[in-house]
Amino acid sequence: MEEENPRSLFLKCMCHGHAIELTKYNDDKYIYLSFWKCGFETDTLWERIKIIWRLLKNGRVAIDDFVFDEYDCGELIDYLNDILENNKS
Repeated sequence: MEEENPRSLFLKCMCHGHAIELTKYNDDKYIYLSFWKCGFETDTLWERIKIIWRLLKNGRVAIDDFVFDEYDCGELIDYLNDILENNKS
């Protein structure tokens, strides 16, 4: 699944302590959702070593991943659109 330029969207939490990343590879039918932790303020030395290991091993430091298929993405889009429409009224 190696691809030079996957389509990605990186959204940082309003608190600037967390983020999510959505990634879609052209040759894959799934969309990957990764959860990120931003900063090291409260991390122990062991947690920092694990973060460095993930970076060296995988080239990324996401703390967890979730994989969506097209149906699940449609459900998520419908859910978010419904929430946004209800907030307009």
